[in-house]
Amino acid sequence: MLSYNNLKKINLLNKENKVPSWRVSSYGVSLSVYSEFCCITRGSSVERIKIQKLIQAVEQNKIHIQNISILRNWINSRDGQDSPVDSVSVYTGNTLKTLVDNDLNDITAERDFVSSIYKYVTSNRNEVMGVHGLRGVGKSIGLMQVIRLLNDFDNTVYLVVNPEQSLDYSDFYKLLFSVTKYRKYIFIDEITYVSNFINKSANLYEALVLMGKRVVICGTNSLALVSSKSAALYHRIGILPVSFMSYFEAKRTAHISNFIEYLEMGGLYDKDRLGSFSDLENYIDTSVVDNIVGTLSKNMVTSHLAALYNLSITSKNIGLVKQRMKTIIFKILFDIIFSLSKSDIKIDMNILPYLFNSYSSSSDIYDTIGIENSSIGVYETRVVLKALYEIGLLNKVENIAKCGEFKYYITNQSVYNQMLCQIVNIPFRDGYSLNEFRGVKSRLGLLMESAVINHTYEIVRKMKDISIYYYRDGNKEIDLIIRRHVYDLDDLDNYDKYLYYEIKISSDTAYASIKAQWITDKSIGSPEKVVGRAVIYNGITTVYDGVTKPKKSIPNMSTEKQTQIMQRNKGLQFINVEDYLRNLPSYIDDLMNAKF
Repeated sequence: MLSYNNLKKINLLNKENKVPSWRVSSYGVSLSVYSEFCCITRGSSVERIKIQKLIQAVEQNKIHIQNISILRNWINSRDGQDSPVDSVSVYTGNTLKTLVDNDLNDITAERDFVSSIYKYVTSNRNEVMGVHGLRGVGKSIGLMQVIRLLNDFDNTVYLVVNPEQSLDYSDFYKLLFSVTKYRKYIFIDEITYVSNFINKSANLYEALVLMGKRVVICGTNSLALVSSKSAALYHRIGILPVSFMSYFEAKRTAHISNFIEYLEMGGLYDKDRLGSFSDLENYIDTSVVDNIVGTLSKNMVTSHLAALYNLSITSKNIGLVKQRMKTIIFKILFDIIFSLSKSDIKIDMNILPYLFNSYSSSSDIYDTIGIENSSIGVYETRVVLKALYEIGLLNKVENIAKCGEFKYYITNQSVYNQMLCQIVNIPFRDGYSLNEFRGVKSRLGLLMESAVINHTYEIVRKMKDISIYYYRDGNKEIDLIIRRHVYDLDDLDNYDKYLYYEIKISSDTAYASIKAQWITDKSIGSPEKVVGRAVIYNGITTVYDGVTKPKKSIPNMSTEKQTQIMQRNKGLQFINVEDYLRNLPSYIDDLMNAKF
């Protein structure tokens, strides 16, 4: 039998906030009574009969009968349904401190986004913060690190939604409001598993943020988070993308030892890192397919998601829906990578869905994955491509020479590397004709280009009047262009400024100079507005002398042509790739301050 004295003896009374909480070991559950509600902590699934017995035991000792009555009424009204008690784990006070200490253990290194969340929760910004990222990038750990930095556990509540339970947002919010009534800092993990979150979550802002509370939400189904920005949380949420992990973040937090290892394995923490193609397939299934299909199955049709619903994606025949979505996603990703790997391919949305099908070993790869070798149309490509971009798997960069033409880059190096291995390695392994693969870029070269572009994209994304492009017109191409938009109506001749970069995997300055043959071509763009040109490569940062010859020959190019390029590139700056990643903000500052 429970008694108040026994509860006091086991020291489970929160005296500071006068909110009692007690553990009943005989029933194998943990029960915390907050201001006007009760909920089961630690996410354990509790049998209804045990809760009812616990209520009876507590009532006999006349402890917070009002709270227990609320819980009993809730159980009765939800008879036969999943209770929020089962569906949500709630932590606060000492329970939260124990959770944070245990889960973080000896983790001290922080991803960059942790400081951004901390700035938000210690500010007066009038919005919800949504942390948006794919599985395995450290979202939950980041939330706990912010909670640890706050060091105000009694004034903080951390909720985790159980993905195995069915919970509507209206029911979730009743629980949320009750447990956050006297607390300022609210962190909700996996909120996107709550049904109808996209259309019903306006009260996160109206009833919590407007009352001075700080609300941070995140979830594995990142499509739901970004969709809420166009629905219930329109103009009420700030989205913080965290899917891309920079090289220096990976070194600091994910045990990446060098740049080449980052190119092949970076972007995910150890337990989620992709060491094989089967790992990749599982990751796409759980982090991408489930992300999109889960968002659609748990939310009503919205204008933002209407096109995806038009692909007949509903909760019916969910297995078939997932299989079709998996087929579309893999085909799009292979098409994108194939288009990047072949320097002579013109990227066009109308032909993108058919590119990889023309690749002679594509059917072998499809058999390996276990997806149907069926065609996908332009409409399907557009719709799913947009979703892949929104969930954080892709970044896109526009061709400055042709409006509406884009390159897409996979934000996760582990994913990109495993897919590249299939395209680059199979033809050589299986003896296909090399004529088909003439002009294919090297695997590491493509990985390095992706890493540099994505890093630049993430830095530029946060800056005003700065954007990035690439250039391709005919056979001329510049890998990366950083543009400053100058809006000065009194000086139209000084309208825009540019930095041009080529990205080469080589560490040989002369070899990289010849491969970057278009970097100093004055016919590209408006040369009078280019304030800097450089080659990003794996060698030391230096200036090319125009004389030193490459250490290995360059196929399909005459010696005379090579000499012309070398002479034209005399005085060109070469930047070590790690130096570029480290110093990019200062290069952009130079661009901002450049005068003609």
